[in-house]
Amino acid sequence: MKNSQSLRGKFMRTLLLVMGSTGLATLVIVVVTSAQASSHHLDSVQRYIEQGITSKGRVLTENHARALRGLTLDNAFLDMQRLVERVVQEDSELVYGLYVNSNRETLASSHRGVPALPDKPPAKDAWRILQIPEEDLLVLRESVKRTTRLGEELLEVAMPVTSEDAEFLGTVRYGVSTRPMRDAIAHARADANARLRRSVLWLAAFVTLFMVLGLWLSRIQAVRITRPVADLTVAAEALATGNRTVRVGIDSGDEIGMLGASFNRMVHDLDASYRELETLNRVLEQKVEERTLQLGRKNRDMQLVMDNVGQGFITLDIEGTMSAERSRVIDAWFGQAEGSPKFWDYLGRIDASVGEWFDLGWASLRDDVLPLSLSLEQLPAVVRKDDRTFELAYRPIMEGERLDKVIVVITDVTARIERERAEQAQREMMSIFRRTLSDKMALDGFFVETGTLVDAITLSEASDLTLLRRHVHTLKGNTALFGIESVAAFCDRLEDGLNESAQAISDGDKKMLRTMWAKIKQMRAQLIDDASTGRVELDRQEYDAFVEDLRRGPATDLLVARVASWQFEPATKRLALLGEQVRGLAKRLGKASVEVVCQPTSLRLPPLKWGAFWSAFAHVVRNTVDHGVETADERMMAGKPPQATVVLSVARETEHVVVTIADDGPGIDWIKIAARAERNNLPHATRADLEQALFVDGISSRADVTSTSGRGIGLSAVRDVVRELGGVVQIRNDPGRGTAFRFVLPLVMLFEDLSVDDPGSHGMGTSAPHVAAN
Repeated sequence: MKNSQSLRGKFMRTLLLVMGSTGLATLVIVVVTSAQASSHHLDSVQRYIEQGITSKGRVLTENHARALRGLTLDNAFLDMQRLVERVVQEDSELVYGLYVNSNRETLASSHRGVPALPDKPPAKDAWRILQIPEEDLLVLRESVKRTTRLGEELLEVAMPVTSEDAEFLGTVRYGVSTRPMRDAIAHARADANARLRRSVLWLAAFVTLFMVLGLWLSRIQAVRITRPVADLTVAAEALATGNRTVRVGIDSGDEIGMLGASFNRMVHDLDASYRELETLNRVLEQKVEERTLQLGRKNRDMQLVMDNVGQGFITLDIEGTMSAERSRVIDAWFGQAEGSPKFWDYLGRIDASVGEWFDLGWASLRDDVLPLSLSLEQLPAVVRKDDRTFELAYRPIMEGERLDKVIVVITDVTARIERERAEQAQREMMSIFRRTLSDKMALDGFFVETGTLVDAITLSEASDLTLLRRHVHTLKGNTALFGIESVAAFCDRLEDGLNESAQAISDGDKKMLRTMWAKIKQMRAQLIDDASTGRVELDRQEYDAFVEDLRRGPATDLLVARVASWQFEPATKRLALLGEQVRGLAKRLGKASVEVVCQPTSLRLPPLKWGAFWSAFAHVVRNTVDHGVETADERMMAGKPPQATVVLSVARETEHVVVTIADDGPGIDWIKIAARAERNNLPHATRADLEQALFVDGISSRADVTSTSGRGIGLSAVRDVVRELGGVVQIRNDPGRGTAFRFVLPLVMLFEDLSVDDPGSHGMGTSAPHVAAN
């Protein structure tokens, strides 16, 4: 009965809530509707009254404008004052009247409450009492607006006074009080509120009456509905105590009766299910025992597989704890683990830095700070023990959307790394061999200059990090262009370290760089014997030209100078080498194919003088490809042929030697250079300022740093070398069409260790093959 009473109470409260909500909603709707209707009525009343006031003001102002026209033309000043004064004093709804001429002089003025002075003209600036802005004092057309003057809200009507021939004479305006309108609206609002209150009271009385009647009827019906429910409740409590023989007898013929019949069937089925379950429990114990034996056999098989593959497997829980099940080979590689340690402690026994790295990375993974894939990528990928290298890979095990465990796959990659190193060494040896055959002088100059850079990096104790970064950047570029991949990759790593830590190179890295360069020099020594270093190479064309000069007659100094220059590097070979580097780099960076145009020249260049320049010029080559050569798609979108063009030349121009590299790319983005210069507090107002900024360390138009460019170091290194050689750098930029860098060097760059003076003093002019530019 208690449950029945409770259900009945809920039923009654629900009905009370529904009827109360309905009545309240009805009341609210009536109130809102009545309020809206009243508001609309008041708005109509206000518009009607306001229109009447406006009409009155317009008629008055218009009539007085006509009257003032004649008075103004007759200069009847006192009549004007009497006209305005009389109408303001006689009409209680007028607050003020004002008439000013075209010179903003008051001709007539009157205010409510101010004694009339019809025989005395007003002050010329009497209009200022009304606080009318000077620019609004005169109007050229009728103006009606609501405003506040003399502390009272009013409707102001202004109208121009013009002569019969449309000459502007002045402005007359009257302020009509809105107080009658406000009083009428207040009265109407009070009347509407009274009607609304009466309506609400009547409606509330009817709603209350119907709610009381509804509750009385609902209580009678609730008793009929809840009695069978009480019987069902008692039966359910008996069933809960274990009495499966309980039944209910409800024949109401409605849904409650159907519920009673369903309850009786449920109790019957439940009794049968209990008897069947007891039988199944006895069978289940036997099956569990058999399943446990099968699982044990599978675990042994899995451990056998893990112990006989070339990889090691460890499972880590979310806290980083190693599971007991792991590949036997891991213990052989790294030693036996005591109990179930944290994986970073286990790695720390092998390499403390790797252990600390893993600890930090795992904390990020456990705390779910970053996306799962990114957190896994931040964990160590390599660990080294003795002379062996092991690769770490991570496989997450998810439980729904949550990370449950991580499988660590460890692979011994020592043999693969050795094989890759051997293949890299073979590629480097082939590159040296190919350079030896194609341009031995360029290769010799490369080794001299690179050896100097290696010494500057590894032997110097200087603390100038800017200079050290330049040396490393230059060494990286030169070795990359000559195919010495191992040194270039190592320098790229050194460069990243210098930029991140702002500290000098460690002794270990210096030793490693010296060792790597020693191996490269050893490769070269295996390919080139010492006897070949004194050999002079001569093209057939130069040989034929020399023979022809011998036949023409004696010209001792000229011939000696030419023969002496044969020991120098032909500029054509250097250009061909640069062209090959341009094409190779463009292909590696995914750029468009490049047509390299090498301008013909017969100049030969002393390698000792040009070594430093060519070393620094490698930066310009990389910048030209990275910035000046677009992809094929970008070129076609810009309306250019899909193939890019790079022009290389070395030529003599009067008293200078000019090296030029030009592209047909997008040109220099001076806007980005200006932004970078501004961030670095550098001058950037003029084109000259921007060209200077382009050669400052850290300034680049590229937003991201790559292994090729973007650090803002290369061009500054080139400029410094050119300055040391006594030359200058010139830039020719055509936005959207390309950029050209011209390196103007002194003519002395063509002569080195000669036994004769400048050939020009011996009659050797621009026709001399070894100094003339075609």
